[in-house]
Parts: sequence; C-alpha cells; structure tokens
Amino acid sequence: MIKPIRLWLTRTIAPSIKFLQFSNTTLKVIIILEELQIPYEIKSFKFDDVKKPYTGVNPNGRVPGSLSVLNTCLEGKQWLVGDKCTFADLCFVPWNDRVDVLLMLPEGQDKFEGFPNVRAWHERMTARPSWKKGMEIRARLMDEQGLTWNGMPKGINNIAGYEEKVKRGEEAKARREGA
Repeated sequence: MIKPIRLWLTRTIAPSIKFLQFSNTTLKVIIILEELQIPYEIKSFKFDDVKKPYTGVNPNGRVPGSLSVLNTCLEGKQWLVGDKCTFADLCFVPWNDRVDVLLMLPEGQDKFEGFPNVRAWHERMTARPSWKKGMEIRARLMDEQGLTWNGMPKGINNIAGYEEKVKRGEEAKARREGA
C-alpha cells in the first residue's frame, strides 16, 4: 500500500489586495491528487505560526491580461492543451475561481465578462469531482481555523478589524513574554 502524501497547509496573507486566503498552490495539489486518485493527508497550521509571511498574490496586477490570453488560447477548444483536461487546466482553476476577489469586483459583477471561452472552460473545470472535493476540504479547513469563505477571520468584516486583531495579539504576546 502506498503511504499518503502529506500536504502542509496554511493560509497566506495578500497585503496587496488586503484579504487572507488559503494557498492556491496547495489547493492545486489537492485537486490534482483527487483527479489522479492518489492518497494524501493534510496537516494544517495557522498563519500566526509561520515565521516569515508570504507576500502578494498578484504583484504585477496582470489578472485581466491573463484572462484575455486564456480566452484567446481557448478559442475553439475545450482544454488548454490537447483534447482532455491536463495539469495546465488544473493549475489555473483556483486562481480563476478567486479572480473576482483579486480584482476587488463589486458583489454580483461577472468576473468573466468579455471572456466567454474562459467562462465555459471554468464551468467545466469547477464541475469536476476533484474540484468539488478540493473545495469541500478548503471549506472544512477554513472553518477549523476560524475563517470565513474569503479567508477573513470569523467576526472580522474588514482589513482594519483584522489589523486591530493582529495588533491586540502582538501586544498580548509581548506582555506574556515580558512577564
């Protein structure tokens, strides 16, 4: 029997867009492992336990350009490469699913407006059982760590509230260490 692959999962901070999220890289791996039916286990830890924080998820601000390139690549095609779902397709879907948050679109605005090929492809991808399983796992882990769907801690509604919570935590830690 194959030993399961161990995935270490934490949430990351994206200061450039002012929200928290789970690592899309880990989500990609979960989706691929589900797709290939490879056994795995997840070990999760809180961001506060990370010594060196992660930085920005969109440092070049190129999301709309990426959607345009994807839309062109998908013209007349079902998949990015060849005639079936591949690693290339699986790698894009977590980012595309969150593109509305990355672009800070108003609620209800269509994130794929003007990109019909991307929309159709994304719908095919998110209908896959591996994606659905990955999202169930993400939701469970976020709930276990006290996070809402967008990665913000439960009970915190904006970045100012989050920053205040972090400050209070740092102050409490300094008091404990100074005592």
